[in-house]
Amino acid sequence: MRVANHLDFAGWKLEPYAELNGITTRTNQNAVRVNQYSFDVAETKGRIESTIGANAVVGNHRIGLEASLANGKYLDQPYKVQLAYRYHW
Repeated sequence: MRVANHLDFAGWKLEPYAELNGITTRTNQNAVRVNQYSFDVAETKGRIESTIGANAVVGNHRIGLEASLANGKYLDQPYKVQLAYRYHW
């Protein structure tokens, strides 16, 4: 689920948002086949991920910052920070 807002300022816009996502797997087999090869994939069983972020828009430029936290039993990297820049012409 994502909740967002749109704020207009003098010459630029701010778009803050928050997300909450959940996923679970219901399988006993964690093998993936690609062509004739079989790979064992580590299962995460399930996780809940929460995210907050904001995009700032000035003219043709968009800058975004996002931070995420994932909670699950078998996660290797529960934290994520992402910085993005986009130019639209």
